[in-house]
Amino acid sequence: MDLREIGEPDLLRYIQEKLESGLAPLTIQTQLSILRRILSKPTNIISQRPVKDTGPPTENNDSQAGAQIVVLNDGTLVNLMSNTVSENLGNAGFDWQVSILRSFDDGGNWEKDPIYIADIVPTVRGYRTCSAFDVELEVPVRDGQCFIPDIAVNFANNKLYVVWQDAGFNPDGLAGAVISMSSDGGDTWTDPIQVNQVAPESQAFLPTVEVADDGTVGVLFYDFRNDRPGDAALDTDVHLAFFDGDLNHLGEKRLTSESFNIRQMVIAGSRGYFPGDYVGLSHAGNDFVAAFTVANELGLPVDFPQVFSTQRIDDNNRQDIVFGRASLSDITGKGKGK
Repeated sequence: MDLREIGEPDLLRYIQEKLESGLAPLTIQTQLSILRRILSKPTNIISQRPVKDTGPPTENNDSQAGAQIVVLNDGTLVNLMSNTVSENLGNAGFDWQVSILRSFDDGGNWEKDPIYIADIVPTVRGYRTCSAFDVELEVPVRDGQCFIPDIAVNFANNKLYVVWQDAGFNPDGLAGAVISMSSDGGDTWTDPIQVNQVAPESQAFLPTVEVADDGTVGVLFYDFRNDRPGDAALDTDVHLAFFDGDLNHLGEKRLTSESFNIRQMVIAGSRGYFPGDYVGLSHAGNDFVAAFTVANELGLPVDFPQVFSTQRIDDNNRQDIVFGRASLSDITGKGKGK
């Protein structure tokens, strides 16, 4: 069946029948064909709600990735994304930026031009994609890289906070975590500052941000500060950095009770150790609630790079998802924010 010839109502009916029948899963080729069909349409075929055609992208704004949406207390939708621009070609062939688009009518229409937040500074090792890097074994970490920033909003005052991986503050040009804020609903943004201020020379990666009820801003991230160079492990930890509402750094709490060896994590082809593209951070009152992956020490060798044609299913329990809870009062004895 050529899905390109199916009309939208029939396409939706076909998908629904396949899902309900349970007789056979959709093949990869069919899924890709459906996806291409959906993405080629200027309307949202799931809801049939029209989306305004704003014309071609702004000059030099080539592509977008990592979109995440938050809602302000007035109903404004804020879509965070990273986007590539070909304005300054350089060694990578393109540059990355962090930006937002907004909708003021429940998603019916969106701003045509992204609102610029900052340039993303790529790393000097690996693939120039901001990923963390095992400098001893020359293995990258498949993390959020330049593609996946994160956003949170303080619903009391509509302050917005955005974090992403960036090499701008690392003295060796390696991965770090940065944060920027907007106090006017996204119109303007502060210059990014370093998240990992307690161990600023260590690589930091996979940042994610959340705001507690008292206005405290929390940023979860991984780092290598406790690693001992030259041994068999690449000791890795997860931390939660605390900021007040104006991004004054308040301190940090370690979420891992002991370091884990990221070299034991599953390896994603040529992209390296794979803790995941995302980690979870939410809040309950003034507490932050986190979900993240840690590696199990199995004594397995690092098989890198992997070749796609020879890859096999890895049935080792290489890593687990763990949960943690923390608040600013854990390090100060009292809450603070706003």
